[in-house]
Amino acid sequence: VVYNFLSNAIKYSPNAKDINVSVEIKDNNLVVAIQDFGIGIERQNLEKIFDRYYRVDNTAMKFDGLGLGLFISSEILRRHNGNFWIESEVGKGSTFFFKLPMSNSSPQSAKTDDFTYFKNEKVNFIYNPEKKWMEATWLGFQNYDSVTQNCWVLLDLM
Repeated sequence: VVYNFLSNAIKYSPNAKDINVSVEIKDNNLVVAIQDFGIGIERQNLEKIFDRYYRVDNTAMKFDGLGLGLFISSEILRRHNGNFWIESEVGKGSTFFFKLPMSNSSPQSAKTDDFTYFKNEKVNFIYNPEKKWMEATWLGFQNYDSVTQNCWVLLDLM
């Protein structure tokens, strides 16, 4: 979903230099917003753009695509009990939002040392000081709970 929203933001903002991405936890939901500064979407098309094969007809510009990306994104969100919405102004850009419910599990506290920040049977998180980023290696089969718990650990470490 993030990839699709980002690639659309880039595609439909050919002259813009920025795209804003924000993430917050609100009322036990993960809320992601991707804002572009591109062509925008007319109000009458906002509800239709998540339909399969729907393409906004814009005579000033033509953009490649099959019209399936937002449909697939909406299906992914629906199957995870999430939802989405759009705020847009023609000529100024659009912000695509999605919301996913978080589980009721609480964050684990991470055990760290000077090199390997966290390791268990499902993940290994290591800080790379040269690149100034966390490297995550996911090990073996993952399920919803293992991903959720270990994402909490990674967020805690960051």
